[in-house]
Amino acid sequence: MADLHASRVAMQGMRVFSQAKKAAMYDYVLHHAVNLACDRGGYTVLKQIINDWCALGHFFYRDQLLYIVALNALRLSYDPHGNYVVQHVLRLNDLRCTHNVSVNLSGHCFGLSFTKLGSYFVGKLLDTEEAGEVVVGEFLWCYGESLVQLARSEFGSFVVWKALRVMQERNGDLFWRLVNKLMPFIQLLRGHRIGTFLDSLC
Repeated sequence: MADLHASRVAMQGMRVFSQAKKAAMYDYVLHHAVNLACDRGGYTVLKQIINDWCALGHFFYRDQLLYIVALNALRLSYDPHGNYVVQHVLRLNDLRCTHNVSVNLSGHCFGLSFTKLGSYFVGKLLDTEEAGEVVVGEFLWCYGESLVQLARSEFGSFVVWKALRVMQERNGDLFWRLVNKLMPFIQLLRGHRIGTFLDSLC
């Protein structure tokens, strides 16, 4: 399954084998899902399996696979191959999976936002109401100086900017709490779009 070419044989087997043999292969994939996700060749195969199981109507197994990815989201987020699997499941816009990812990244969204790939994950979490509130809640718990450091960083600025825009549309209370957290440091944020935005609120 970790070989791009040999895996095609296994993938075809999961389409045409008897139900008992398919079930055995599905269980094998579930058992080794995290190792596949972190493998140089395996992560692309795992993404294809997720797509295939959905297309073939194997939702029971697909949901189990999504749960395993979400359960290991933190480990996979920092893995050079596994992070692409997390990106893939977030693009599915499956609310349960996104919720599970947010739960398992809870407490780590601030740190992830400083990284290129991590900022993408956190940005995707902001797209859903429940997960977005978890992210903003984490930002509100950190020190103001730390939040400003994030807002001025290369990748974190995107996340903070998105958090402001999303909360302005969806949750006025969290929006103004985030604004008030940043306002004392507005001088440090001038020259950034976040500073310009805060100035427009004065």
